[in-house]
Amino acid sequence: MNPVFDSMWIALVAVCWLIVAMGAFIAVFSPRINDTLTERVCLGFVCVCAVATAWRVYETEYMTLGFRFTSVCLAAYVLSIFWKHRPAAWRRKS
Repeated sequence: MNPVFDSMWIALVAVCWLIVAMGAFIAVFSPRINDTLTERVCLGFVCVCAVATAWRVYETEYMTLGFRFTSVCLAAYVLSIFWKHRPAAWRRKS
């Protein structure tokens, strides 16, 4: 493949995994989300794994097509959940 397209895919996949990590991080520390301790621990694990995966993609520059698809889909899922809960999350408590 073209090295330019490979570099663009690497950047896109790394950003997607960082979006997943950011969504998990916000969910762990959000006071408005009522999760159990086990769910928060699992979300913290997802956050750490997503950052590690983004770093691995950046360092090794190796990805399969399935890996690209998974990262983009997970990032789209996190962004859609964020967009769905946006009005409630940004509303100030009175």
